[in-house]
Amino acid sequence: MRILALVCNENTYQPLVYEELLKARGTDFVGLVLVPFTTKTMPRQRMLRFLWELYGARGFVLKTAQVLRNKLLNLVSGVVPLRRCYSLRRLARRYGVPLFESADLGSDECLELVRGLQPDVIL
Repeated sequence: MRILALVCNENTYQPLVYEELLKARGTDFVGLVLVPFTTKTMPRQRMLRFLWELYGARGFVLKTAQVLRNKLLNLVSGVVPLRRCYSLRRLARRYGVPLFESADLGSDECLELVRGLQPDVIL
């Protein structure tokens, strides 16, 4: 089975989820396509306001701390090998899965990429 994952490039829980998937079915993955966490319709400032309202003040601070911790651990893992991956890029490298990036899932380039990879399943 040919699996393609279209993944929001965020580092809080995505690496954990995809590490389990890649452990179980890594040879079936034809690629990971990273898309930005923010978009033209949801710029960073609006996204931060949305997350503040979603998590509340305490949850927002905790989530921000988690993001910063994972970013720091990802930097550390570039120097010192860690058992766990803290970014989707490092995870793709570890499991030998092709990594692609797209600013817009609806773009002709992204659609051509998906067609060219001929996935059976898109996550």
